[in-house]
Amino acid sequence: MDSDTFTINPSVPVAELAQEISKNTGNIIGPERIKRLQEESKKLALERELAELAKPKRQKKSTNKPDYSRPETGSAPHAAYRCCSDIKPERIDWLWPGRIVSGAFNLIAGNPGLGKGQITCSMASIVTRGGTWPIDGSRCERGSVIMICPEDSAATTIVPRLTAAGADLDRCVILDSVNAKDKTGTLINRPFHLSDLDRLYEVVKQVGEVRLIMIDPLTSHMGGINSYRNTDVRSLLSPLAQFADYCNIAIVGISHLNKTVLQGALQRVGGSGAIAEVARAVWLLEKDKANPSRRYMLPGKNNLAKDTGGLAFSFESVSLPDGIETCRIVWEDKPVTITADEAMAFNPQERDGELEKAKRFIVDLLADGPVKASEAESAYEGAGMARRTIMRAKKELGIDSVKEETGWYWKREIKSANDENSALFTKVGTLGTLQQNHEVKTDKNSVFGQECQTIRIGTLEKTTPQTTGHNDHLKSENSQTETNAIVLN
Repeated sequence: MDSDTFTINPSVPVAELAQEISKNTGNIIGPERIKRLQEESKKLALERELAELAKPKRQKKSTNKPDYSRPETGSAPHAAYRCCSDIKPERIDWLWPGRIVSGAFNLIAGNPGLGKGQITCSMASIVTRGGTWPIDGSRCERGSVIMICPEDSAATTIVPRLTAAGADLDRCVILDSVNAKDKTGTLINRPFHLSDLDRLYEVVKQVGEVRLIMIDPLTSHMGGINSYRNTDVRSLLSPLAQFADYCNIAIVGISHLNKTVLQGALQRVGGSGAIAEVARAVWLLEKDKANPSRRYMLPGKNNLAKDTGGLAFSFESVSLPDGIETCRIVWEDKPVTITADEAMAFNPQERDGELEKAKRFIVDLLADGPVKASEAESAYEGAGMARRTIMRAKKELGIDSVKEETGWYWKREIKSANDENSALFTKVGTLGTLQQNHEVKTDKNSVFGQECQTIRIGTLEKTTPQTTGHNDHLKSENSQTETNAIVLN
């Protein structure tokens, strides 16, 4: 091997290099030549180091937050990205340790009347006073709260509840509306939408030290999108979650439950499944079946902490000055072990009740004739009814999906004269016979304020105001009693 091609390490002593070269090549090289080769190696190493230093380096980011800056007008499209080595790991910041996350979207869901509004006021009180959280007694960092609750009156409901809970009203802000241009370009005030994050950010800066934002109910602020369509919901909630992270604020959305009783507790959250999926923590409210005045707040999901159990609470009446009556939450001092699935467990009687509701819904939907399948789907989803239950009710009622020139329709077609469901879809007439299992009566109805005819089949019931000329009384061949006749369409 030629000695000139042998690797020369500048840091190795000359004597050692001479011995190593002689051993590997059989050549004897004098000290002077080794020194010269070492100098050349140092020069090459220096050149490589200078070349490396001359390369442009990635600019280190000074923040852990994403860069959402938009390119200048006319510039080429680009994407914002970050290298993981530029991101400094941080501990999770909790508003309510182990339960409500700061810098994230959280969710509380429950049926009406279970105390969702009172919980928001209780939390607002703890945040604005720097109070202690239930059970663990951890102290909350004091801050301000923004409440977006357009369905409750600020004067008669929200402020009295905040006062009863002991909140610092100077640190509680109610966001009433935002300004925007209508289709004609006129500047108007309208309700807040989840897409109005720029306006919300201005409020956050003006209020200062905001720790909590409450949105009740969440679906009322989606700007008219389909709250059952996953892609539409995610397009609103994902930026909202990023906004919470950017401002390090806990955002808590309030939601209702749907009517489904055949699925797990988390699937009971109303609207699209994306609502619960985007939330980092989901809490579900339910009554204590053994004590209806007692309520549970149970974990449905927590992506960032272990399960610490649920909470129980009740309501306490409070009399404020000027004779104002309201109430506040009294938290129990120990966690509960019951799970959300157990508290909201499936009950066969509830399932049967949901089926009957679904049938009544379809009867009302088709009261004036066939309905487009797409409209029917939007209607039952908007009513929070489970597709499985609706489809079962549709089948039992004998509703067909029929293809017409303008699309698919839900249509009721009579298949036999003895079809027991026919009476639910008929109008009062002067011909026909009454089936034995059809109960029909005429009485004064408080809703219509006049004589009405009620057709009852099993647990289903349909009431129709009577109209002159259609109230002839005929004798039923089966009942042999004088009843209102019905016409089978």
